[in-house]
Amino acid sequence: AGLLNGRSLSTVVGGNTHVYFPPGTYNGSSTSPLIAYTGAGGITIECGSASQTLLWQSGTGDFFDAANTASNIIIKNCTIDGRGVAAKGIDTNECQECSFIGNQITGFLNHAIDIRGFNNYHNRIAYNRISAPVGALTTGRGVNFREGNWLVVENNYFNIGGAGLRYETCLDARDGGVQGHVGLRTLR
Repeated sequence: AGLLNGRSLSTVVGGNTHVYFPPGTYNGSSTSPLIAYTGAGGITIECGSASQTLLWQSGTGDFFDAANTASNIIIKNCTIDGRGVAAKGIDTNECQECSFIGNQITGFLNHAIDIRGFNNYHNRIAYNRISAPVGALTTGRGVNFREGNWLVVENNYFNIGGAGLRYETCLDARDGGVQGHVGLRTLR
């Protein structure tokens, strides 16, 4: 994992972990994820408020990565900013019972949220503001959901189009099942 305000987060990320960021700006720069979750028992990343807590990834790596099958990942009330250079905001594989709620996710060149793997189920993405930066990849998506089932996407705001802003689509849910209310809104 990378460093966030000079502190390595790899030492605090295991199973059943709660990481709280009080209001403030936390800057990291890494070619690898700032937070690399390798546990299986759950992690909550919670911020004081999305309008007052800024988590920056100024390097080319992802902000958060869960490479292994993981359950009970919660990321809430944060502003996660890739500064127009980072790859992905939240990258998971085989995510089960995961929730990403009340965040502002912006500035990532690839997908803002990427949920991959056959064993994805019961995941929720709600009340987020997702924005593509100038120079985003045309293959990028606000939410990329591949395989699995039971993804609830509700009441999210997407700003992915316009001059120089080019995510391909807000939500790509191939080979999976999106359940519930899908709230999509794009600025013109």
